[in-house]
Amino acid sequence: MEQEFSSSRLPSTHWSEIASANHTRQQKSREALDRLLTRYQTALLAHITFKFRAPEDAAQDLLQSFVAEKILENELLAQANPARGRFRTFLLNALDNFIVSQRRKEQAQKRSPGADVLCVDELSPADEPQYNDAPSDRAEAVWAQEVIAAALMNMRSECETSNRLDVWGVFEGRLLSAVLEESPETGYEELIQRFGFKSPSHAFNALNTAKRMFKRHLQSVIAEYAPGDTEVVEELRELKERLLRAG
Repeated sequence: MEQEFSSSRLPSTHWSEIASANHTRQQKSREALDRLLTRYQTALLAHITFKFRAPEDAAQDLLQSFVAEKILENELLAQANPARGRFRTFLLNALDNFIVSQRRKEQAQKRSPGADVLCVDELSPADEPQYNDAPSDRAEAVWAQEVIAAALMNMRSECETSNRLDVWGVFEGRLLSAVLEESPETGYEELIQRFGFKSPSHAFNALNTAKRMFKRHLQSVIAEYAPGDTEVVEELRELKERLLRAG
């Protein structure tokens, strides 16, 4: 009979933690905010780099300024609301507005050096930053990769604590290596020798167990930021679509 496994999770980023992270003067809230920003950092940097064509060091500076001015000083997270849509969409829109505002100020200062910053309304349409919508797909693709990486990490941790590295090994040998490293699948005979399976059918059953485990962990990670079952299903569908487009 196949063994059932207990769930092992990364720090949660559900809406209650987002609300907690807003109170930045409290130690626990700062810790929650640090976890939140760590999870979203890669996707936010990718968004800045591709949408605003910013070099890596400039993207880092912009993100740090955004965190300091909008999230810490102006308590941006207080405006986040699950009824208004996904948190990462809220975060990306706020980031876009911040960067556009920063660039407008820079352009105004260049037009009037040594003088007070011009009013935004004084800028002509030609001064507006020019972007297109396509790079947002890049941020979504990076986010999808982050979600999958979190699910894989949790799955491996569960296999280690449950002493079932054979399940992880079959999953890695038959699927992960082929997908992530473009390596040939490991043959069942080799897996039998490596992990002590009694027959190819036992190894095949372990692979099915691994697939179900990965799906459960993937749903678990998605559930940390999707507010309900319907949203989890929709997010899972979009995740698959993004991965197919990225491939």
